[in-house]
Parts: sequence; C-alpha cells; structure tokens
Amino acid sequence: MNRSDLRAHVINRDGACVAALLDPTHLCEDQWGQGHSPYDLSRLTLEHVREHAGGQRRDEPGWCVALCHRGNIDHILTTRDYRALVLAYLRGIRRQQELVP
Repeated sequence: MNRSDLRAHVINRDGACVAALLDPTHLCEDQWGQGHSPYDLSRLTLEHVREHAGGQRRDEPGWCVALCHRGNIDHILTTRDYRALVLAYLRGIRRQQELVP
C-alpha cells in the first residue's frame, strides 16, 4: 500500500481525529491554529504509532491513526499514558479485523 492509499484508508477507517475520540477535551486545530470538527476528514493527517519511544515505524494501517494537525504536530503520542490509549485503540481495531471473514 503506498503512502497516499495508507492515509486514505486510515482516515476513512477512523472517521475522526483519534485524539478527539479518546479525549473529549481535545480541540482539533489546523496548521494555522483554526479550530475544526474532528470529523472533517479533509483536515486530518496520518500519524504512525510506535510501540515505544524510539520503536520501529511501520507503514501498516494497524500502526497508524488519523489526527488533526495539532494532535500530530504537537506530538501528543510522546506521553506514555496517551500512547497506551492509542495502542489499545489500535489493538481493538486489529482484533475486529481478525473477526471479519
């Protein structure tokens, strides 16, 4: 899967900024600091989630999430607690995909 297809797949799969899905206090913003709906798919970016800091980057849907610019660029995945939430979210998605024939 090329990067463009990976981005489209992950953003459509998540359907919203994952930061907003996991944290109701998160406010989505674009690169100019303008707020927007977490469901505005055209403004979301692709973020690779590493299992731990310094871990391997995987270009696979099961290791990527959709985030707004603020969530992606402000590196919300650098905190251990937040990364744990996102990894749990991705494990749930991988489990669901295993159940689909």
